[in-house]
Amino acid sequence: MTFELIPAVDLMNGCVVRLYRGEAGSAKIYHTNPLETAQRWVEEGAKTIHIIDLDAVLSKGDNIGQIERIAKNVDARVQVGGGIRSLSKAERLFKAGVHRIIVGTKAIVDRAFIEYFISTYGAERVAVALDYLRDEVLIEGWTKGSGVKVKAAIDDMVGLGVQYVLLTSKERDGTLLGPDYETISQVSKNRNAKIMAAGGIEKMEHILALRDAGAYACILGRCLYEGTVSLKEALRAVERW
Repeated sequence: MTFELIPAVDLMNGCVVRLYRGEAGSAKIYHTNPLETAQRWVEEGAKTIHIIDLDAVLSKGDNIGQIERIAKNVDARVQVGGGIRSLSKAERLFKAGVHRIIVGTKAIVDRAFIEYFISTYGAERVAVALDYLRDEVLIEGWTKGSGVKVKAAIDDMVGLGVQYVLLTSKERDGTLLGPDYETISQVSKNRNAKIMAAGGIEKMEHILALRDAGAYACILGRCLYEGTVSLKEALRAVERW
């Protein structure tokens, strides 16, 4: 199975930013032209671009115009998450050329929402995002506990037909302190779930260790923007090792 490296383009106020442990006030701006950023990662070899609309997550507006521009102008699959809480918004994204939508809180509180999209568009077009602290899934922009354990949530989603699960450790996200291998290894035992791991990646060793832990893909964020990982070199290394 191919292990995919997916660059993140997180959007806030029209800019490419990264957060530290999901805290909105920690946003660091890296670029003011999201399309140029996405094109750069495609030129370096990315097959998928991962976009999170942080303003939509936090119910402070959205960046849907920027997202549509990227989806229409990059030669790569685009997957988008953040504040997708209505059928109309998800369908607008699909019409713009987005390959896959990522649903977070709505998946936990409204199972029928996920079931509708899987039955309508197929499991390839939908992912569920589970942000977690310790082993509890967080909801509403990482601000509240759901009372649901990570493994139980994944098993439940797989039972609904979900294949792709984005798993982000809030404790590690944006820290460059290394991923949560233990959780990734545990949940990857469910062979029906393709785990996209995010949070804490700083160097090539972290990427290879996530692959060895059973992840299907990893999301690369701050490590790319801070230059601790080269996407071109990482893609070559994954093919080689």
